[in-house]
Amino acid sequence: MPNLELKQETYDRLTASVIPFEDSPDSLLMRILDRYEEVQIDPGGGQTDVKLYSPDSLPPLKFARLLNATFAGRRLTRPTWHDLIIHAVLHVWERERDFDRVRDISRARIVRHEKNDQHHTYLKQCDCSIHHDSAPRAAMAIVRCARHLGCEAHFEFQWENNSGAFKPGQRGQVVIEKSII
Repeated sequence: MPNLELKQETYDRLTASVIPFEDSPDSLLMRILDRYEEVQIDPGGGQTDVKLYSPDSLPPLKFARLLNATFAGRRLTRPTWHDLIIHAVLHVWERERDFDRVRDISRARIVRHEKNDQHHTYLKQCDCSIHHDSAPRAAMAIVRCARHLGCEAHFEFQWENNSGAFKPGQRGQVVIEKSII
């Protein structure tokens, strides 16, 4: 792991921004970098427009970074697509308690038992491993899980400034409404 040497003045400025009991040096720097990237996209520092997309026709999410997300009333802190799909799959597991049903409902790439490689995360609660999927696959699985559960879900994302992105530098969001099942 790399070490950084900082001037005392820089260190003092960084520690003034720490959220007690939440921030590690890495999470603090990630928060600062996230804000820096937001300002690069919107130099005025104000809120950029966030386009609402339908969960029925998700936009191409290649090169899209997740900014914030809620699922079943819980807001995820500094989420990734993988964090959100794990959260959704575990909620479906709580209701179904059946591996095949969870896999069929979510259509996530999950396998029984622990798979020890860099592409999977083991979920002890349901004795399965979930693949680190791309943003498009994760988003579809999240929508399917929320709809099956009848719960509200929301995710906001931003496309990277990359020529391969659908809308480089722009933000979007998807809202899945709570339904009675």
